[in-house]
Amino acid sequence: MLESAVGAVGYVIRKLNQVRENSHTQSRFEAIEIIEALILALVAVATAWSGYQAAQWAGKRAEQYADATRLRITGEGLVTLSGQER
Repeated sequence: MLESAVGAVGYVIRKLNQVRENSHTQSRFEAIEIIEALILALVAVATAWSGYQAAQWAGKRAEQYADATRLRITGEGLVTLSGQER
């Protein structure tokens, strides 16, 4: 992910240097290309971040499910024990 972000920044820098050197008519299209590259870089970072967050929440959910199962089994054992002591 970091390599793609660094590559995108390098691309933007190269394009900015080319825009300064080219004529005015082409600079407009190249400015649009720069904006497109920035948007694509932001999308890549947002996608990676959402994947990271999904993995974090999946881990928390599994941990809480294990805790709930442990408590349920303990509760069922106590109910069984109380029924036997009557």
